[in-house]
Amino acid sequence: MRRALLPALLLALLCACEAADPPPGEVIGGFRFEATMESGEGEGRCRFSGAPAQLAFEGVLSYERDTGKLWLTTGETSREGRLEGSTFHIRTPAEGPGVGRRLSSCTCQMQMVEEIDGELLAAKDCGDHDDASAAPEQTCPELVDGEESWRNCGCVRGSLRESVEFPATDAVCTCDVGGQRQPAPERCVFEYRLEGTLM
Repeated sequence: MRRALLPALLLALLCACEAADPPPGEVIGGFRFEATMESGEGEGRCRFSGAPAQLAFEGVLSYERDTGKLWLTTGETSREGRLEGSTFHIRTPAEGPGVGRRLSSCTCQMQMVEEIDGELLAAKDCGDHDDASAAPEQTCPELVDGEESWRNCGCVRGSLRESVEFPATDAVCTCDVGGQRQPAPERCVFEYRLEGTLM
């Protein structure tokens, strides 16, 4: 599996704050994530070279029970998002325009925004059990004495989206598309299917 990171997805660099040790809030679990680029030439997809077909990284999900804040901590960095029930959303940067980046396939700088949408699933729904009916009452999260517990959660399913925008400039910006130089689009996206497995 290719382990290179999409330049905008530099998980250790993108607008991240220093991670606390241990991660902030209450830990949900540590996950091994794999992101696979969606196939096809969907409308609005980025077609220029420079993005890997697959990404792999490890991270810890944690949250603050009273506020719904969620953190994804990878290595030395944490990114903040929101948790509602078993679903979460993370945008990096948290607001405003994207982070400036350059790819060797394009002649100008672009701005990139990373968004992760995920759902935490009970272990029985993660597809790695022979008998899915063995624990039919499992939920994620489950309520234990009126409090949320994440002990039944076994995986994450969702998407990772890198939104690219080329700011208007006087210079003509081109990108390498299949070995040919073409004008850069005003905006486009890299879309990945995201899967995370509890470590």
